[in-house]
Amino acid sequence: MEQTITKASPVNLAVFDEVKAWMARYRQENANLVFDYEDPQGEKEARSHVYKLRQAKTKINGIHKKTKSEYLAACKAIDSERNVLVEEVNGWIDVHMMPIQSIEDRRQAVIQAAAAAEQAEKERIEQERLDAIAKQEEEIAQRQAELKAKEDAAAKAEQEKIARFKAEEDRIIREREIFEAEKRAEVEAKRREAEAKKQAEIDKQEALKRAEREKQEAIEAEREKARKEAEAKAKAEAERIAAEKAEQERLAEIERKRQANERHRKKIEKETWDGLFVILKDDILTDTVAHYIKIGEIPNVTINY
Repeated sequence: MEQTITKASPVNLAVFDEVKAWMARYRQENANLVFDYEDPQGEKEARSHVYKLRQAKTKINGIHKKTKSEYLAACKAIDSERNVLVEEVNGWIDVHMMPIQSIEDRRQAVIQAAAAAEQAEKERIEQERLDAIAKQEEEIAQRQAELKAKEDAAAKAEQEKIARFKAEEDRIIREREIFEAEKRAEVEAKRREAEAKKQAEIDKQEALKRAEREKQEAIEAEREKARKEAEAKAKAEAERIAAEKAEQERLAEIERKRQANERHRKKIEKETWDGLFVILKDDILTDTVAHYIKIGEIPNVTINY
């Protein structure tokens, strides 16, 4: 569908007349052309025809670009005309390219299927090779396991034989050791009995001596305890007297300092009152101000004692 431009339009679409004339010549021809797309020569001719049509697109775009640069104010009308024309040419191209593309897709599908089949065959051959190796390794491992089982059985039988001989030898040695131990125990028991009697007599004499010694030590301890208690009592009394004296002196010192501080504060407060009175010239007013200064009710004003 061609766009109609009014006389008032500044856009001159005559620049497309040459292309339109060419398209008019090829429009019917393109509609009537039939190619054997399955035949290589037919496909080649179809592609050549499509190339010629694409040259028309190139020419249309070239005219569009040149005209648009010269008629910026008419770009919209030119673009619309270009789009209509290109859309029609694209329709012509699609008529031929769709069968070509369909054939190309089938070719690619065949190629991909062949490649997939070839890869699958390679994987099957590789898997067969790996399965054969695994089977061979399994047979070798089974033979090795059987050989090791026989060797283990023979070694176990030999160990059991050695163990039986060793157990009999140990039994004889153990019985001999038990007999010798019993003889030694009998001799040791008699020796210990004699030593026990002797030690019992020694312990008896030691106990008598220890009892006498502990008796004397208890008497001495009692005497020492009485002496220490007397000393402690005398020391405690002396410390009590000293503490009382120290406390009296401490209280006296506190009282002395309190009285001195009280006299000092009264002196300072009197000097403050005298100074305020010189300024205020009134007893009651001076008492009031001095009182509030003393209790800290006047900001930034204190008595320096």
